[in-house]
Amino acid sequence: MRKFALIIALIWALWWLYFGLVSGTNEGIADNLISATPGLIFVASVVVAWRWQKAGAITLLIEGLIILFGYPRMAYGRLPFITILIVLVMLALPALLSGSLLIISNKKQKVLKTPPNPEEEVTEK
Repeated sequence: MRKFALIIALIWALWWLYFGLVSGTNEGIADNLISATPGLIFVASVVVAWRWQKAGAITLLIEGLIILFGYPRMAYGRLPFITILIVLVMLALPALLSGSLLIISNKKQKVLKTPPNPEEEVTEK
């Protein structure tokens, strides 16, 4: 489950990095870097999740929640509802999904790694 979550997050981050780089190609290097900044942040989050699973999961969840609640407030009245919904599905959902899967995966790993209590074991005589 951890690998699946990281693959989702990596595809999501690389897509937005690519989108940002391609969007700013006609404006110059400075504008190109500004357009690519969200993608760079998302890639950094995936690197954190790859190295430190719990911290990365929390980072992805926070990013997803910021997008989920921030983008509609920013775009309300300027864009049609369907456009806002599509952007939320493409921006917030992958981060929330992969962050949630990483949290679940982290809890399952802790349960599996818990050593048995020797006092509870019944020994035969």
